[in-house]
Amino acid sequence: MTTMGALHWVYLPEILNDTQFGLIATCHYLNGIEVSVVTEFMLNAWMPQGMYLFYGVVTCLGTAFFVSFVKET
Repeated sequence: MTTMGALHWVYLPEILNDTQFGLIATCHYLNGIEVSVVTEFMLNAWMPQGMYLFYGVVTCLGTAFFVSFVKET
């Protein structure tokens, strides 16, 4: 399974220094907070089917990004 979370902690420390990695890790955690806050509002507006479609599209786009741009270290 290809997701940001699995590759984040393995790939980024190899290519970034400590300060850069700290910034990226902070952004990663803030993104998790954002998703947990807006999920309830999105669920009420889009219903479960819309949420499933949205997250499915985001996952497919993320997979295409990783396959295209993230090189194996």
